[in-house]
Amino acid sequence: MTIYADVIWLLNLGIDTLLLMLTAFFLKRDPSRWRLCLGALFASSYVWFILFPVGAMMLHPLMKVLFSAVIVLIVFGFYGFRRFIQAWFMFYFVNFAVAGGLFAVHFLLSNETHVVNGVMTTQMTGFGSPVSWLFLFVGFPLLAWFTKARMEDTQMNKVNYEQLVQVEIMIGQERWEYKGFIDSGNSCKDPMTNRPVMMIDMMRVADSFPKDVVHFARSVQEMEEVSHGEVPPFWLRRMRLVPFRTIGDTHSMMAAFKPDLVVIKNDGEIRETSNVLIGFVFTDLSATGEYQCLLHPKMMQNARISTIDTERKQEGFT
Repeated sequence: MTIYADVIWLLNLGIDTLLLMLTAFFLKRDPSRWRLCLGALFASSYVWFILFPVGAMMLHPLMKVLFSAVIVLIVFGFYGFRRFIQAWFMFYFVNFAVAGGLFAVHFLLSNETHVVNGVMTTQMTGFGSPVSWLFLFVGFPLLAWFTKARMEDTQMNKVNYEQLVQVEIMIGQERWEYKGFIDSGNSCKDPMTNRPVMMIDMMRVADSFPKDVVHFARSVQEMEEVSHGEVPPFWLRRMRLVPFRTIGDTHSMMAAFKPDLVVIKNDGEIRETSNVLIGFVFTDLSATGEYQCLLHPKMMQNARISTIDTERKQEGFT
């Protein structure tokens, strides 16, 4: 039988790339494209190793463990032993959970084993199994989505909501830094985009924002006749009107704005997200003034963990 090693390698390259992307997603890390590509190329090179005499050595369990460690180092780098072990274990978890599922369904659907003269034989092609190719383009993304959904449920249960965090909001050239409270009871979302809404107490920090914007936001919440004619176009392009419920079960509207970036610092860890809206509310969120904004719990799930390089770039946020 002729084996098309280049085609088999291409199949492995695609699967390795998807596995590494899924690992990065669960770790909330964002490796550069060149790191991801280099790691996938190195991982798929295992196909070539086993075609040569050195292949017998590469089949040893110790060599497999070392090979996987090098893959993780290439893609995620080394920023401390704890972070490396976390990435390494997650890489194995993704492989066992997703690749194991593909392996099981592959043998469930494939029909490559036959009995000839009382002997069980297996039919193979040199291009790799058609089932594997099918899953690369169809089944793998579906299983990845399913695993992602289950992991999101798990992560939501692990978040410690009852805590204060440091929050930095970036809109254009402006930055604001506040204390925030992760509120498990905050379920406010934009019905159009499904983005979570982080609420800012304008009773305490209104002076930090343009007066026309604050006046418009107050008029919206108090259901007065409003006109956005005086709102700067820069802010108007970012604005959304979001329905929400105030204390006393009163329905109202809230002016919310799309930030460029929100940075959350908690227990020495920095997370970043732009998939959020900043809502202006004219209600005392904290009777003691201990915090100035309420964070939606979904923000902690959506935010990605910054690398050390990103942390250093956060000027004035130490």
